[in-house]
Amino acid sequence: MKRLAYATALVLSMAGLVPAAHAQAPAARPYKITYIQGVTGNPFYMSVTCGGAEAARRLGVTFDAQGPAQYTPALQLRVLNAVIAGQPDGIMMTADDPVALTATLIEAKERGIKIISIDGDVKDMSVALANIQSDNFKGGAEAGRILAELIGGKGEVMALMNSPALMAAACPTTATRSRCPRALTRSTQKPFSALW
Repeated sequence: MKRLAYATALVLSMAGLVPAAHAQAPAARPYKITYIQGVTGNPFYMSVTCGGAEAARRLGVTFDAQGPAQYTPALQLRVLNAVIAGQPDGIMMTADDPVALTATLIEAKERGIKIISIDGDVKDMSVALANIQSDNFKGGAEAGRILAELIGGKGEVMALMNSPALMAAACPTTATRSRCPRALTRSTQKPFSALW
């Protein structure tokens, strides 16, 4: 539910920013905002998409979501280029890599496209009007607490995560989330393992 409200707030804020950029001429069409997911089919990105779509419907803004079929910067860059070619007024983006997409995002900004980063840091954050982040350590803490409850406070647990290459290069979010359950198991002397 929080993610839905979060995405709704993003579209509302972007819709408010876009008219300011076009204040000199009346809009000939509804504002167009695209959310670029980190990968299609992911429940987190789908909840952001649902919230964005709901806010867009209420505002009369054209909204769509696109993303790569795999969590890879190269595929996401293709999606980003296609979205830019469609000339949206705004892009909400969860970047798969902090560096690989920067030059293209700068190009989008130079074309007047407004950018909001969502839970995916870009190294040069000057490209974005806003950077909205989850508290990943707190999310990991909550996941660890619930997991401990589910197993009665004892036993082994395992975390399934992205590939080692993605974790090292592009997924500080997942790495941060996994730190808290590890800390929890150290403090309670319970085993924790991560499967990469």
